[in-house]
Amino acid sequence: MTMINRRDLLKSLSVSGKGLCFPLILVMVLSLTGTAFAINPYMPLWEHIPDGEPHVFGNRVYVYGSHETLPSMDCGPDYKVWSAPLNDLNNWTDHGVCFDGGQGSGYLLAPDVVQGLDGKYYMYAYGRCKQAGNTANESTRANFHGLVMVSDRPEGPFEYIGDMMMDGKPFRIFDPAVIVDNGRVYLFGGGAQLYELDSTDMRTIIDGPYTVADEKGDRIPYFFEGASIRKINDTYVFIYAAKHDTSAKWVTTVAHAANGYTGTLEYATAKSIYGPYTYGGVLIDIGGDVIGTSSAGQMQRSNYNGNTHGSLFEAEGQWYICYHRQTSDNQRRRQACMDPIDLQIVDGNVVISQAERTMNGAELNGVNALQKLPAAYADYLTNEAFIDSNDVTPYNENSRIVDVTNSVVIGYRYLNFEAGEYSVSVDVLPLGVPGVITVELDDPGSKPIARLEIPANGNGVVTLDKVACGHIEGKHGVYFNFYAISEANICEFKAFEFSK
Repeated sequence: MTMINRRDLLKSLSVSGKGLCFPLILVMVLSLTGTAFAINPYMPLWEHIPDGEPHVFGNRVYVYGSHETLPSMDCGPDYKVWSAPLNDLNNWTDHGVCFDGGQGSGYLLAPDVVQGLDGKYYMYAYGRCKQAGNTANESTRANFHGLVMVSDRPEGPFEYIGDMMMDGKPFRIFDPAVIVDNGRVYLFGGGAQLYELDSTDMRTIIDGPYTVADEKGDRIPYFFEGASIRKINDTYVFIYAAKHDTSAKWVTTVAHAANGYTGTLEYATAKSIYGPYTYGGVLIDIGGDVIGTSSAGQMQRSNYNGNTHGSLFEAEGQWYICYHRQTSDNQRRRQACMDPIDLQIVDGNVVISQAERTMNGAELNGVNALQKLPAAYADYLTNEAFIDSNDVTPYNENSRIVDVTNSVVIGYRYLNFEAGEYSVSVDVLPLGVPGVITVELDDPGSKPIARLEIPANGNGVVTLDKVACGHIEGKHGVYFNFYAISEANICEFKAFEFSK
């Protein structure tokens, strides 16, 4: 495998009186069996479905979530449904809009769906919609409703049947989560409360609230929002978005974390739906790896922090955690992701290990290295570079990584290489600053296997083509280090491709 001397690299970029700043590293890892929808995000890059609740109905898994289509706000005016067969999680179907709350009047937050005792499918949501009488002039949460919709099919379309009701009055609850258990229907809410619903109309609260609490009667640790409930064997698993304090252990330098760290999904378990619930730990951390500490004592992580929301499902004996990742320079372009997770029954108790955040999705052995991949599949990204996915036009696959400077780290885990001699090519849009990319495997600090030079200018997107990497075999993380002598943006990163 050809190696590059870092000292020679720095010399090649130096200018009189100036030194090179920190490298920009791009981590990339993929497998030989990958397809476009097998990897994270597992929906197309133009689709933005945060708050994903996966539910298995029949032989398919259906994902219900918010739908971000508006430039000025998170969530959106309608809901969509995507599904895949349990034996082929690479093959996702877009069922289209299942409920349209109306442009202007609709603003629909995280939903959940359950199959009622009558065989129909009920959707629960919090927001505004034309069906509930909202108008385009209503813009505050004082006008929100606790919405209930119904359909004969899990993919919809869903029809609004009314508000949730309690004591004869409309009842509002955000981030609803619903489960049918032993002939009864239970509703969990975004404040870690529990209610029972009338199973005959599926929208009237007949008991509650109760607090989802631990053995001391205190609300479960770190609860923030995003309630979700599953029953696994005889154990109730309550999944939720957590919030940690602003100590150096958790806070990142990302602006989203100014009031605390909200990048984890965590869980608690109980033998009774009413509790007590025992805290289980972290399921996934969308902030990725801790890679350093700032001068202010804040943790620096390998990805964006921001809220996440999701839950568990099982397919063909393998459990997965669904969540959403942040993209762009705001929290309004979130995308659906999933990773395998280890769930075991130990002495009758459900024990779940923290999943690694990757771009692999359902590709358990890594993603096919022998295909051209958009840069926007990055799962490792630091120092304020970001995936620009603000254009949500359907079928637009032009997402790219922007703000690529001399200190950015971007990554893809994991790529699977069939044994052989490889070369690599990279597509970039030069922005007036010359630079160099080195390619590394397995760790950002490992020795480079290839070097590509970025011109200062070009006629649009240019391909830095076919640089030899040497022999590669197996599953690897791949790192691209971007170097420049300027603090200005070097380029936009569009795509990469390994070839034999």
